[in-house]
Amino acid sequence: MTPSSLLPSAATHSVKDVAEFEQWFAFTSVTLDMTLWSLRILNDFRDARPEEKDAMQIYVDKWNNELLPQLNQRFEENPQRQYAMDWGFSLVDIILGQILNWSRKYRFLEPFGPKLKEYDRRLKSRPALLESLKDAADFEKDGNASQLFTEYRSKQKL
Repeated sequence: MTPSSLLPSAATHSVKDVAEFEQWFAFTSVTLDMTLWSLRILNDFRDARPEEKDAMQIYVDKWNNELLPQLNQRFEENPQRQYAMDWGFSLVDIILGQILNWSRKYRFLEPFGPKLKEYDRRLKSRPALLESLKDAADFEKDGNASQLFTEYRSKQKL
């Protein structure tokens, strides 16, 4: 697989395929990522202030009631769909796979639907991903990000 095969081309894909790719690329890399990043900031890097708990609930509700249903629908509407794009594995799958991985960290988010679970399992079993994760434990050895941030703040007296 070459990097260019991860993107649709006007020479090899329909206008519909290119437009759909751009829509899903924006949805995954902006909307989904921003929601989870906001949850990470509010959950992992902030002291528990009442106004932040309200903001956090807004993002939890957005994920559970708006975004996750769209993801579930994407894979339920076409049970034969193997990847996010009908034409095959793409950059959207790489981003969405990481988003799904990241979302599992937050137990307060709703679980994936059955077809989204199958998709997630498919992505997690790809040889290139397995190879890239071989040294993942090395990145975890420094500890819990929230704990490290809290320790840093207390040392800095912030």
